[in-house]
Amino acid sequence: MNAYTIRAASVGALAALLETAQAGKPVQWVSYGAGILNFNASCVKFPEPEMVDGTPIQIVDPDSGLPVDFTPQEPTGQWICIVNTDSEDADLAAIAV
Repeated sequence: MNAYTIRAASVGALAALLETAQAGKPVQWVSYGAGILNFNASCVKFPEPEMVDGTPIQIVDPDSGLPVDFTPQEPTGQWICIVNTDSEDADLAAIAV
């Protein structure tokens, strides 16, 4: 199994990258049906906002009442999805991060 992480500025931009990479291949990673964008759930993890660790803060544990360190996640402004394939794919490798 090969996994390729694809990153773009929006869900639409991810779809455009995948459309280009899938050209002429039997497996379609993205398609449009009745004007609706569809990601092939059998091989594409649905796009989600890319997150990174934010600034650590201290919060109070509601059960113990003790302070604990917590690092919230913050969005980068980019979107990511993961495409899984049975064999290596040069087109996906070229656009993967």
